[in-house]
Amino acid sequence: MTNNLERISTLFSEARERVYIISAFVNSDVLSKLLSASKNAVERAVYVRWEIEDVASGASDWRAWDVAKTNNVPMYACTALHTKLYVADDRVIFGSANATKPGLEGGQQSNLELLVETNDSMCEISSLISKVQNIAVEAMPLGSDIQYTIKTDETGDSSSDSNLFLPRSDPRIFLDAMKGTRLHTQDTDVDRTALKLNHRTYTRHEIVRALKKMTVFRIVRHEFEERVHPMNMEELHKHIKKCAPTLSKETTLTLAQWLGLFGENTHLSPSSPHTDPLLYPGTLLKTD
Repeated sequence: MTNNLERISTLFSEARERVYIISAFVNSDVLSKLLSASKNAVERAVYVRWEIEDVASGASDWRAWDVAKTNNVPMYACTALHTKLYVADDRVIFGSANATKPGLEGGQQSNLELLVETNDSMCEISSLISKVQNIAVEAMPLGSDIQYTIKTDETGDSSSDSNLFLPRSDPRIFLDAMKGTRLHTQDTDVDRTALKLNHRTYTRHEIVRALKKMTVFRIVRHEFEERVHPMNMEELHKHIKKCAPTLSKETTLTLAQWLGLFGENTHLSPSSPHTDPLLYPGTLLKTD
């Protein structure tokens, strides 16, 4: 039985003029196969949501940007994108499936998807393609090769568009305060403001969602992507100093505690008087 990836790849292999991949989320392996199939098309482009939280949570694969670049195919970010369209000349496959392994490859972990083939003479299809192209901007790399230019100090002061977060409070105290089971301290209030959380109560899941937008959590997720060995505090300190040069060892340890409690792809081993804790890979490492 032909899966969705094979079906779209066959369509792309027949294209000579244009191929557009329009998908909210994207996986690098799937994208590589689609671009390989479409190599005879004169014009190719990839349109994705490409938000930091999508990459940090694994909905999209940060290596997809590198795949597009290697194939000399422009990738564009479209924040409001939810559509899934695969365009080959005047033929279109559209439906519910993202350009990811669960969406297109089938198998035991696949999603139940619907894809329909038509042509772009449908007014709605052509109009939607134009709208996507009009609002899209050039996608930037979100992986380990990103150029960190954020300037900050350990008080948390940074530019308003910065998504750097260095926690000040004990994560368990912060969680209890956000649940409303204890009073906030000065440090938990600073952390709450930095995470852009208001004064209502929050669950751990909601805090994790806020943290997925934060640079340091994104860095650690990428470093753990293919990792099987734990990370010690010295190594964590080295990684975070890329974007926070003045980071102290004390702040690194606080950050590790936060990663242990709120970092869904990590967990923290207990420390002893003679050893620092270690960050171990968790269960949500894979981006497929």
